[in-house]
Amino acid sequence: MSGRQSVFRRALSSLVALALVVSPAISFAQTGVGNAGTVVNQVSGALQSKVRKIALKDQVYQNEKISTGSASATEIVFKDETKLTIGPDSDVVLDNFVYKPGPVSGSLIVTVSKGVMRFTTGKLSKTSYLIKTPTATIGIRGTIFTVYVAANGATTVTVQAGAVSVSNAIGISQSVGVGQSTSVAPAPAGASAPPPSPPSAPPPQAQAAVSSMDNTVASAPGGPAGAGAAGTAVGGVTAGALAAGIAVAAAIAVAVAVVTGDDDAAVTDSTTSTSTSTATSTD
Repeated sequence: MSGRQSVFRRALSSLVALALVVSPAISFAQTGVGNAGTVVNQVSGALQSKVRKIALKDQVYQNEKISTGSASATEIVFKDETKLTIGPDSDVVLDNFVYKPGPVSGSLIVTVSKGVMRFTTGKLSKTSYLIKTPTATIGIRGTIFTVYVAANGATTVTVQAGAVSVSNAIGISQSVGVGQSTSVAPAPAGASAPPPSPPSAPPPQAQAAVSSMDNTVASAPGGPAGAGAAGTAVGGVTAGALAAGIAVAAAIAVAVAVVTGDDDAAVTDSTTSTSTSTATSTD
């Protein structure tokens, strides 16, 4: 093996190793379900032991946990135009999303483990949505409502438009209409889960959490939610992952071109030398 070939093989091995590092990011992007239409301060996503910082217009993925820091918020826009506005100090898992346009069908399941979230339905039928918390399950018959989950798992649901049905862990449910709230407390030790509270005005703690979310989202420096989503990815691959893959491919192509050029030059030099030697011999 020539020295050039040895150098080429070592360089190629390094580039292939780099490609393998990049490829999980590309694979990671294949389950995109929507994008971050608004991002304020610290927002992260966790999926398959990978944690990343979420920036404006980034895709989000099925089974990903979206977390916000203090004074942070985001608005997630799904492919069916459903919107999740997530306030400060919150954790929301995008459990499952299936969307088939024309005719529209599918489902969306989300788990709010702590914090505050506003849910605005999209193109899916109302019965296609399900929201879960540590103490409650929310069935949707309307279009806009907020969910506040306290540190102990207690859940308050407040309806802005339409209606919802809130159930506790043993299936006792309560219907809630516009302007009303219901709360579900965690079960006391050794006792069964308490039923959802009767519809009433939102409690002060939930109102404060929603107000904090709205104020934080209003401070976002970016454009309106969902803007620029079409430019976020190509074929389900994020722009960052695509750029990284292109960079690796380009580097490999350059390495091949350089070594091939050197080999061609070597062959030419050898042929010229042989021809000269033959001509001299003939003379």
